[in-house]
Amino acid sequence: MHARPVLPALLLGLALLLLPMHSQAALFSSDLSASGFISFDTANSTTTAGSQSGELQHQSGGALNSAAFNNGPPSPDSLNGSFSDIGDGVGMLLSLAGDVQSAAQGNQGVFGDFGISLSNLSATAIITVTLQLNSNFGLLSASGQDAYLQLDTFLDGIDVYGRRWRDTLNGDVNEDSASALYTVVLNPGDSASISGNIEARFGAFSSDGLYSGQFSPFLSIAEVTVRDDPPEVPEPGTLALLFSALGLLLWQRRTPSLRSAHDKE
Repeated sequence: MHARPVLPALLLGLALLLLPMHSQAALFSSDLSASGFISFDTANSTTTAGSQSGELQHQSGGALNSAAFNNGPPSPDSLNGSFSDIGDGVGMLLSLAGDVQSAAQGNQGVFGDFGISLSNLSATAIITVTLQLNSNFGLLSASGQDAYLQLDTFLDGIDVYGRRWRDTLNGDVNEDSASALYTVVLNPGDSASISGNIEARFGAFSSDGLYSGQFSPFLSIAEVTVRDDPPEVPEPGTLALLFSALGLLLWQRRTPSLRSAHDKE
């Protein structure tokens, strides 16, 4: 019995390890098209109850574009455009306060809609995009016999959300999803749209009711990874090593046959 040489197997394993695998985290390349929007829901928002101020926010290429509002809808009431950098995204800055005199005795609210659209323009690359939803709640309070402030931000149909309630009758709620991240995998030619809602509800019903709070949800692109498929052609040096290993393996398999034929003579 002859021991099998290990050199060819080692060379083959080394050659396979050296085959290039192209996977990298990167800023946007020409293979990824990304854009987003943020809108103030003028039709459903209350703009005359209490004190309401803030701004819509759209960040592109690291530069922030905003539209401010103060007890009324912003102008323009929607911002949109393309993204180019990690950290680009859309959101809203909101500050609220009121009492039974300034906030009518009923449920009031300020609402917004936002979203990001992604497209893979490549014929071969698989692009993975990680989105991050930060709800960013400030100081929240409700006091008196009957007052409340409810702040929610979430992605539609996706278990990524943030929630804070202050309610003098029903108690407080502090709740967030297990992770603020959401991953989208785009095969060649794929597109995807992710949308969400911002909701701020408030009310004061008793003579001593007060509420106040700050809220700044923001949906951004946290990471972009591009992986080529199929893999790139191996470099010449790697190919030479691979062929050498295969040749040694073939020679090893033929040698016992030659020796067996010689023994029979």
